[in-house]
Amino acid sequence: MNQMSEDYVSLLARARAALREADPERVASLSGARLERLGDTCLLTVRFLDIELTIAHPDLEISRADGGPCAEWQGHLLTYYLSMADGTQPAGKWVALRDLPGGMFYQKAYDGYTGGDLVRAFGNDVEPFREACRALGAEPLNTGDAGYRFLVLPKVWLAALYWLGEETIPPSARVLFDACIEHYLPTDSCAALGGWLSDRIIDKHRNE
Repeated sequence: MNQMSEDYVSLLARARAALREADPERVASLSGARLERLGDTCLLTVRFLDIELTIAHPDLEISRADGGPCAEWQGHLLTYYLSMADGTQPAGKWVALRDLPGGMFYQKAYDGYTGGDLVRAFGNDVEPFREACRALGAEPLNTGDAGYRFLVLPKVWLAALYWLGEETIPPSARVLFDACIEHYLPTDSCAALGGWLSDRIIDKHRNE
């Protein structure tokens, strides 16, 4: 196991320990999760774009509300989100991954599997991009040739922006974050979240 993976495992273990010891009512209040009590267990349910994830407290077992599979990275992301949430409101300012702590390390690869993948999927035809974003419940933004913002977690907004190409300029796209995201997720989880949103937009387009 290399040093990066050791650091990741250590960070996740600390997040799980903090969440296990936290007051679930306070966690729900700060994160926007829905709280339900079942005997000695509390269920914290979080809307994750167009699905719902539930984590049981204090054992931290994670499931999807619709019974579908929950990817391991989604469980990790939910753990970070609930353990880090401090109630900070959206900043109303969009930032790139490189603007987040340590984000420059991930930026080049991130651009490839977010904006790059979107351009490969939609090319110079922005209308299918608009349709896919609207189908996922996104709200329009007055940025680029098409821009939408997504409430991906109860306190976390992401933006997907698209610019058409012209003459020698190719089309381009970017996935940005509301600046408050560093109060809710570590940077590597932000990168995973942006990649997942790009995949969801593309999947929605291909499966409609």
